Amino acid sequence: MTRYPMQWIEAMTFCKTFDAKLAEVETAPEDTFLRHEANVYKALEKSFWIGGSDLIAEGKWMWMTSHTPVHYTNWNDGEPNNINGGEHCMDMLFYTSRHWNDERCDTVLPFICEKETSSPVIGMLVG
Repeated sequence: MTRYPMQWIEAMTFCKTFDAKLAEVETAPEDTFLRHEANVYKALEKSFWIGGSDLIAEGKWMWMTSHTPVHYTNWNDGEPNNINGGEHCMDMLFYTSRHWNDERCDTVLPFICEKETSSPVIGMLVG
């Protein structure tokens, strides 16, 4: 998890510079892992960006780096709600036990990058 909050597109670009991507949460165990790791970093008591967006087509959430549809979800109650038609980027909300939310992409938040590795490193986060 980075200590340098950014807008969603900036965070996505930052991750790419390290051959990584904003975290794509594809399964319940992965979601649980990210929520647990976020709680370990108690200094970061904020929401944080993950890699989903519906910028291409409203209401059709995609993992933007891998260009795959979001199948597994863990939205907070009432989300995504696209308040005022301007919320197109995905974050995990701190105050809802890290359930997902749609947020304005120009909001400045911390973020988690995900990187594929060939070694079996467990519990390691990039970002």
